[in-house]
This record gives sequence, C-alpha cells and structure tokens, in this order.
Amino acid sequence: MKTYHLIAILTLFAVLTTSLTGQDTIYLTNPSFEDIPHQGSSDYPYIRDWTDCGPMRFPRETPPDIHPRNFWDVTARPFHGSTYLGLVARYNETYEGLSQRLDVPLEADKCYNFSVHLAMSEVYLSSTHRSSNSKESFTTPCVLRVYGGTGYCNETQLLAESPPIDHTDWRQYDFMINPKGEYRYITVEIFYNTPSLFAYNGNLLVDNISPFVITPCPGEEILAATAPVNTPPPPNPYKETVQDPDPEPTAPAVIAPESRPAVATVEKPSEVSADMKILKDLDGSKIKAGQVIQVEQLYFPQDSANFEETSLSVLDEIYRFLGANPEVIVEIGGHTNGLPEHAYCDRLSTERAQSVAEYLAGRGISPYRLKYKGYGKRNPIASNKTRHGRSLNQRVEIKILSLEG
Repeated sequence: MKTYHLIAILTLFAVLTTSLTGQDTIYLTNPSFEDIPHQGSSDYPYIRDWTDCGPMRFPRETPPDIHPRNFWDVTARPFHGSTYLGLVARYNETYEGLSQRLDVPLEADKCYNFSVHLAMSEVYLSSTHRSSNSKESFTTPCVLRVYGGTGYCNETQLLAESPPIDHTDWRQYDFMINPKGEYRYITVEIFYNTPSLFAYNGNLLVDNISPFVITPCPGEEILAATAPVNTPPPPNPYKETVQDPDPEPTAPAVIAPESRPAVATVEKPSEVSADMKILKDLDGSKIKAGQVIQVEQLYFPQDSANFEETSLSVLDEIYRFLGANPEVIVEIGGHTNGLPEHAYCDRLSTERAQSVAEYLAGRGISPYRLKYKGYGKRNPIASNKTRHGRSLNQRVEIKILSLEG
C-alpha cells in the first residue's frame, strides 16, 4: 500500500510539474550524452536515449563515439558530466548525426533559446575505407547543425548552425530558433564548412545541450511599446481636417529614435504616379493581405542600421503610400545574408527593420500600423555562395498584415 501511495504521489507531482511548466521549456533526454565510453561500431551501435542517423543515410559507416577513453587519440575532458559526443565528417561525403523525439514539440512561429558546448580535438585518427592499414587525420574544422523534423533524422528545417569549430577548448554557443512548423524530433549533426568544393575529414565534440526555452521573437512587439496590442487604436490623424489633400512632402533629415513623436498629426500625403514609383507593387488598389514587397533602393552601410541618404526617396514613397491608405497595417521585415552567425544576423536585421519603422513613425504614421521583425538569415531568396546572391538576401521587405486597420 505504501508503494502504491508513493507512485500516486510521484505521478501527481509529474502531472503538476508538466502543467505548471507548460511548453515554455522543452527538455532533451540525456543532453550531455552520458553513456559508457565506446567507439561507435556494429558491436556497440547505440547511444543512450539517442537514435543514430547513420543506418538510414550511410549504412556502410560506423556510428558516433562516446568519449573520453583515448579513442582515436582524443583526450579532451568533458565539460559537463562524465562523457561527451564525438562526431566525424568524412572525405566520402558521409557525416554523423543523432536524433531524438521530444516529449513536447517545438511550436510553429515561436522562438526558443538554447545553448550547447562545442570543441574540436586537435588529434582524431581513424581508419577509412581508402586506408584500412593506416589511420587518417580528421581535424579540419566543421560546423554543428540542428534540424527540426517530423520523424527520426528528418531534416524538415535547419534551425541552427554554428560557425566552424576550430578551438580545442569548450565554448558555449547560444542560438535562437524560430520553427516554421510543429517539430517533435530534433537532429544534431556534424557538417562541412560551406561553401566547400569537396568533402573532407573533420571532427566535432558536443556536450551539454540546454533545454529549449521559449522567448519573444525579435521585433514581435509593436513599435509603440506602451500601446496595448488588444486595445483600439487612437484616432487616425489622417481622418482629421486636412487643408491640402495633395501636398508633396519634402524629405527631412532622419530624426533620432528617442526624439521622434509616437504619433503626429500630419497632412495626408498622396501617392506618386505609377511611372515615377520605385515600388510599383505598392499600390493601394491592388495590394492584398499577406502580400510581401521587397523594398528596392534602400541602402545601409556595412554592419549599420543607419540607412543612407539615397534611401530617402523609397522611404518617402512608403510614407506616402501609408498616408494615402490609412487602413493598412504593415510589418517591416529585415533580412541578412547567410555568412555571419545567427545572433549577429538577428540583431542587425531587427535594427534595420526598426530603423525604417521609426522613420515612418517620425513622419507621422501611427505606430499602431507599424510592426517590425528581424528574420536574420532564415529566409534566403538566393544562394549565399555568390556575392550577387548574398546582396539579394540582404534586404528589407514590407508585408501587408491587414487592410482593415
């Protein structure tokens, strides 16, 4: 009877803990890869609580290793716990990875923070198919990739990618991920530092993956932070008495964000003729909710969120459009190319989108109609392998959120 009561209490505690925690924090099972140290082989193919992706991808290759015990001359000590994961990528375009089913799925269009400790071993000697009598060195820096998917080892969306790991000490890498679908499976794998003209031998040491903790996405808040999202907007300044319905506004200097008024009573601007427009798709008679329009001729100096003076023409065109269509609500979205780390891309893309939104608010567009968001490098429209493709990916877009105010 006492055993029954103890089980009931533990079950109730688990239920209450789950209900209190909800989905704000999602835990991995065995995130530090605690297991008996072993070389991955057909005699020892398993790693506790993880599924090896090798059999379904590269059935002729061996599974990952659990260190340390001087396998392959790897001598690094664990960062956390007693053991850690060793992954290799190979010259023959095969690479190692593990997958796990989450108790609670990652939700679509929500953002999560997590971290992982990574290092490389300066020595990693292993046999290969082309060199069975001698060992080859696996020491070219590689990256860690984390995928979300709908099954074991399924790579529906690349959620996070580290820079090339070329250091032998353990370092923490922080990521923010934004799943586009509901993913109950996570896959972690080693991969080559792209773009690369050929596959190569490399290694990656992995330890201490943190829980996935839900966090606000960059720029999710509306521009006027003091304005509650669910309250009615203030009176629209464009519906007030206007003396001249068609003025041609001049382009003022950019006002510092802290000095810009949240809402200003301004004259209602008119749109320019179609043949003079830069953004020809930004047409009040043709736009639709959900439509995305790329902002052309909007220029920022490298690594800066301060747009150049030559950008004022297109910004003023957006201002005139919003003034002539007072029921339209938009999102200003910032994007970067795929070369820098995620944290840098998220920050820069958010700051650039915010800069555009603040300029429009400073001209008198109601902040209730302006949202901004930084997408980082998650939504490329061209290849990041060429300079032209990277220039296309580094952009600002306008998304029509609503036509009904």
